[in-house]
Amino acid sequence: EIQKIFAEAEKAQTVGAVLYKDTRNVLPLFAGNAEIGGIGISFGKEKIYCIPAGNGYSMEELLEALVHVAKHAGRFVVFDLKSSLPYLKGLEGSAEEKCFDSIVAAYLLNPLKNDYGFEDVAQEHLGLMIDPKTELEKMVCYEAYAAFASSEVLEEKLKKEKMWKLFTEIEMPLVFTLYDMERNGIRAEGEALKVYSSQLGGRISELEKEIYEMAGESFNINSPKQLGVILFEKLLLPGSKKTKSGYSTAASVLDKLAPDYPIVSKVLEYRQLTKLKSTYADGLVNYIEEDGRIHSKFNQTIPATGRISSTEPNLQNIPVRVELGRLIRKVFVPEDGYIFVDA
Repeated sequence: EIQKIFAEAEKAQTVGAVLYKDTRNVLPLFAGNAEIGGIGISFGKEKIYCIPAGNGYSMEELLEALVHVAKHAGRFVVFDLKSSLPYLKGLEGSAEEKCFDSIVAAYLLNPLKNDYGFEDVAQEHLGLMIDPKTELEKMVCYEAYAAFASSEVLEEKLKKEKMWKLFTEIEMPLVFTLYDMERNGIRAEGEALKVYSSQLGGRISELEKEIYEMAGESFNINSPKQLGVILFEKLLLPGSKKTKSGYSTAASVLDKLAPDYPIVSKVLEYRQLTKLKSTYADGLVNYIEEDGRIHSKFNQTIPATGRISSTEPNLQNIPVRVELGRLIRKVFVPEDGYIFVDA
């Protein structure tokens, strides 16, 4: 029966597919740590199947069969293709041009939305709604069908908006490029980060002492409430803005005071350096994997401007204005025999 399904799918013009986990969570992968439990596949209104591993097919065999379908069918449609690529070995190169990511298409049509889950795409572009409490097998079938049915509708809308070329020639090839970037990662020198963290820790301790001296007492510099009391009640600095929770110590308030009041400029430096230490010097060390590289995620469908964002960790916001921030960038090094190019 399963062989018949795959044989029929190979001859189909459009095939929608989904990989699902043993939990309630279907892909994308960040939804949980469970293993892939099976696949969903659809190539018609009444051709919708949920195939768990174990019916004479191991998970590896099911995935291999699905890649075979992708290579032979007219179009292979998924939601969030990049998350599935680690499992669909052989899809790159041989079947790239046949791949259609409905979430990328929906993003191009409306880049201002916060969420592009398959339920949103199905509701907005197909008029289909599903109860989130639906049992897993039905949910998988629904997603597979939504993938199958959405590509034609989305293609029509993209062509109408004159974005079909953008989608096929830039956005879809970019999915594979970003996947390669994530898989390759970037080399980071963990020991250098630890040395840097130690340097930051030393300077932060110095600043603490200097701030306490100027304030005439010890207090929690990280507490806006305590800081507000010191600056605006004890030291009587001007420009205070009282709120329900105390005085505002936002950067916009402190920046105006910094040129005239050394304690404020030291507080701002303290804040900057503690963030550098926790977010970058200490934070990045946790992301270095066994291969000595950081494998960040690059998001194609989050920024409304069309740019790429980086998460887990964010490698695009590493400070460059502060000297200590510039030092962080030096821990990222090219592979031996290679150089970084900035274009």
